[in-house]
Amino acid sequence: MLAAFVVLSCCCHGPITALVATALIATAQESNQENNAQERASALSESQQGLRDAAAQMAETAASIRINGRDRDWDGIPTFEQNVEHDVRQLDLNMAALAPMRDAIYVLIGTRGRPVDRDGAYWINFDVWGHQVTDFQIGLSTSGRHKLWFFEDGEPVRDVDISGIDCKISAFVTARIPLDVIRAEFAANDFDFPDDPTSRGWVRIETLSWDHDAGEIVEYGPSAAAPVLDRPEFFDAPIDAVENPEAPYTPVSFPLKEGKWYLGQGPFGLWTHQDQNSYDLYLVDAAMGPADPRHSQKNEDYYCWGVDVIAPARGRVIRSNSESSDHDPLTESRSEPNEVYLNIDGLAALDILHLQEGSVSVAAGDIVEAGTVLGRIGNTGSSSHPHLHMDLWKMPQGRQTLPLAFENVYVSLNPCEDCPWTRRFSTWVAEEGFFVEPIENDSGQEARGSMEINGGG
Repeated sequence: MLAAFVVLSCCCHGPITALVATALIATAQESNQENNAQERASALSESQQGLRDAAAQMAETAASIRINGRDRDWDGIPTFEQNVEHDVRQLDLNMAALAPMRDAIYVLIGTRGRPVDRDGAYWINFDVWGHQVTDFQIGLSTSGRHKLWFFEDGEPVRDVDISGIDCKISAFVTARIPLDVIRAEFAANDFDFPDDPTSRGWVRIETLSWDHDAGEIVEYGPSAAAPVLDRPEFFDAPIDAVENPEAPYTPVSFPLKEGKWYLGQGPFGLWTHQDQNSYDLYLVDAAMGPADPRHSQKNEDYYCWGVDVIAPARGRVIRSNSESSDHDPLTESRSEPNEVYLNIDGLAALDILHLQEGSVSVAAGDIVEAGTVLGRIGNTGSSSHPHLHMDLWKMPQGRQTLPLAFENVYVSLNPCEDCPWTRRFSTWVAEEGFFVEPIENDSGQEARGSMEINGGG
């Protein structure tokens, strides 16, 4: 059974018009007069429109893609790469591109050597409608008999042969997955399928290759995420908490100085967080792996291990703990997590959890300023691997969690630095499945999210 769960670069595949490139550059720009609410709103509106225009042009491109094992029809569709080499060149995945539409999902996969024309060598995990887990998995075939794995709550439960998927393997692996075909198989096998599977507005894929002779996964290839190109409502601006005093949350600065952080589990999550607004942040690579090796049981192999956590606002420490020991990843622990519980404005308190043993530098009663180092990311308490967990609690009772919003951040869909779907927000209500980084990490760059334009297909 093949069922996998879940250095970076991104480029635009082939030429793209100056209009769209300019629009994408505008995505990252906002009024210099940050204290003027009207100008901020206007800049955000222009940014959103730039992305709408780019998506509309890509939708036209996707509508004309031929599934022929080549990449020429993909000019203008962003590609996502990773630079990890393996011995089996034909199964060494180094590029993926994605063009989701309401009716079908188009996928392009590149390999370091010419792809092998063998059934079940290339697999794709699809995250389309639910929490940030695989909704279904497809093993591609050139014979027309593909493999479909059904997933429930992120776990594989059954596989069937499936036809109706258009696939061609030549210089590249290309495929078109009609969602009506997937819907029919779900219904025939008594699995639930959403009435509108693309209503979330975006799709993420994870690519992997399989060696039949060895009976093992060769490589987790690059992931790719993109808006559903013919659903422009994805780009509707979220509520700005600063300009909406009725909003039930307190915006704070981002609690990490630098890096692009994946919000892997959000409020009312699939595994934990079921009854409250909670947020997990960690770093991943191009294949969405949190560590190298991917399933390591050593804390130091995780990209976020030991990263400094800073106070996102001025406040008084209600309680702190630094004595619990870090346990090995992917093992259980019944110890209490190391934490800092910070009253930030009398109306809300932020709980920061799973900090590294001995790293917490503040104590109950301390007044800390925004930007003060509180501790380091660890793996204490009920934690599957190193990550930062955050809860915002309504005060003074501290019995109800609130939605968490970050101020002055870039938000995107892919781990690469130059993700074309990057947006800049003065305030962003945190949402599962997105990448977020502080604007202070920009180091004066003119724009964020612009595509690198490459020639030729």
